[in-house]
Amino acid sequence: KHRFALPSLLTSVILSAPCVIFPLPLSAATVYVATNGLDTFTGIGDWSNAVKTISNGVAKAAAGDTVLVSNGVYMLTAQIDLNKDVTIRSWNNGTIDATNTMIDAGGTTFRCVNMSHANAVMDGFTLTHGAQTGNGGGVQIANGTVRNCLVLNNTASGMGAGVYMVTGRVEGSVIQANRSSPDLY
Repeated sequence: KHRFALPSLLTSVILSAPCVIFPLPLSAATVYVATNGLDTFTGIGDWSNAVKTISNGVAKAAAGDTVLVSNGVYMLTAQIDLNKDVTIRSWNNGTIDATNTMIDAGGTTFRCVNMSHANAVMDGFTLTHGAQTGNGGGVQIANGTVRNCLVLNNTASGMGAGVYMVTGRVEGSVIQANRSSPDLY
């Protein structure tokens, strides 16, 4: 049998080498939104803690989180700003439900949604009655993805009454009956 002895200097170097600890990634959370929720709730855990407004759900979400929005009509008082790595998804008994989950800007003076993050996703909504002085009455996409949405009956004085996109994607969506002045898109 052979035995090897490490010189004491080498043993000291090996035993005193710094230890690097890598934190484990945290799991993404789900924030719940329902028409019968309360914005004083956390939105975390399950539907019994749901907040009432989509904007509040987005505000409570951290990067990588999903905001699940129960079916219903969500009347806006201001546009929804989706400016972080968050997915907003309609939800009705386990499936995406664009037909019965409506974001309604009321035809006043603001768009439904403004998206400005590359990883932002809007999935499964009807976006309607946005009215924008400028471009993008339904949704303005500076970056991000709109998926499985119905973009209907929005107006803009500029381009893209339904969707105005600088960089981003629109997938599996219907864009119709939107009106620009002049009649551009």
